[in-house]
Amino acid sequence: MTPMRRAAQSAIERSRGFLKVDRGDALYLTDAALKSPERAMEIRRALNEAGFAVQERGAYWGLIPQEAWYEKMAQALWKDGLSPLRYGLYPLRGREILPEERALWIQCVKAFELNRPVEALERALREQAAQCLRLKRGGGLLYDCACIIDGRKEK
Repeated sequence: MTPMRRAAQSAIERSRGFLKVDRGDALYLTDAALKSPERAMEIRRALNEAGFAVQERGAYWGLIPQEAWYEKMAQALWKDGLSPLRYGLYPLRGREILPEERALWIQCVKAFELNRPVEALERALREQAAQCLRLKRGGGLLYDCACIIDGRKEK
């Protein structure tokens, strides 16, 4: 279990609600507010403090990790040495983070958690890096995506 999943699970544990990987644009989906409506505000506050934005979807909540999780997850999955993929993306660290990078990062975490193949994500990552270099903007989250992809390959 990743540290991020552990934090989300801890934030909703009193509700007895489920926490699963979302099929949409959020990382996780929970029914915590449905299971404990009287504690919904408390649970939302706990999720915010744990670093998640809450996206209401009727009775369910989509959980979107905030920026503090990006580097934490990369560090949690980082192995000694740099892979060729990470080595090439290292210079982009600290640059602006574009919305499409956030979406790619979420897809990388989903692949890691669900043990899915990452080849298509690696291609998308390389394409995004090329675009960032061409446009001379963005790329700040791509190294962290590469850490997650490499972590999945080594899992």
